[in-house]
Parts: sequence; C-alpha cells; structure tokens
Amino acid sequence: MSTHALSLVVCGKGDDPSNPSHWSFNFHPIFSQTGTQLQVLIIDPDHLWYQFDKRDGAPILAPESEGHFQIATFTPTQYARASDIICNEPAPRNGRDRCQDWIVNCLIGLEAEEVVPAGTAERIGDLVGKTASMVAHAVGEDWVPNRP
Repeated sequence: MSTHALSLVVCGKGDDPSNPSHWSFNFHPIFSQTGTQLQVLIIDPDHLWYQFDKRDGAPILAPESEGHFQIATFTPTQYARASDIICNEPAPRNGRDRCQDWIVNCLIGLEAEEVVPAGTAERIGDLVGKTASMVAHAVGEDWVPNRP
C-alpha cells in the first residue's frame, strides 16, 4: 500500500530566461501538507555550483511556491529507496546544469532503479526551462496552485 507521495514543487514564475523557476522535490505522506524537501541550492552563481539541501517539515505549498504536482506514490520500501537515490544524486557543479536539470537526473536514477514508471524523466525533462504557468498547463488537472 502506498503511504508517501513525491511531488515536484515549482517556486518563482520563471518568466525571465536568466532566472528560471526553482524546482524541488517534496516527499510527503499522502494527504499531508508538509514533508521532506529535497533540493539543490546555488552556492556559487558565477560558476553555477549547487549544494544538496534536505529539510524536514517543509510545507508543500510554501509562500514562494507557485504550485506543485505529484510525480509518484510509494510503499514504505520504495520510499526509502527513492529517498536514497535522490539524496545520493550529485549537485550540479559543471557550470551548465541547474536545479531543474538535477531534478531530471534524479528521475533518471529513479527510473533506472524502477522506482518510478518508465518515461517519467522524459515527461518532466520536457518541462525544463518552461515558466511556472507553462508547467501548470502541461500537467493539467494534476497541478495544485498555491494561489487562485
């Protein structure tokens, strides 16, 4: 039985190409409003170096969030495996990749371990660089907006 969900949280409108939306994961018990936020944060903007960040008790709809959508649900065993895969994905430090690319890389790892359905990384990868409103439109009724 599934007990946890993995959601992708989009922060910032992303209307400026030089300032795209920030993406993070939130692992949360199904029907909960809080969970564990997994993300990479920029530590050197000149070199595009990021650092992994994990925060327990993070609201899914934080004030800076535009909205979120659920990617998958997990049994307790799958949840533990998925969390390990995400936590072990290296933060970008190649001067090119950003948080959205890291999310896709995590999903590739989850797919390789058959923790999420095949095609998940490609579906989310097609959203990289899109504005929050474009992401919302693309995921349709799965989008949960932070504000009406």
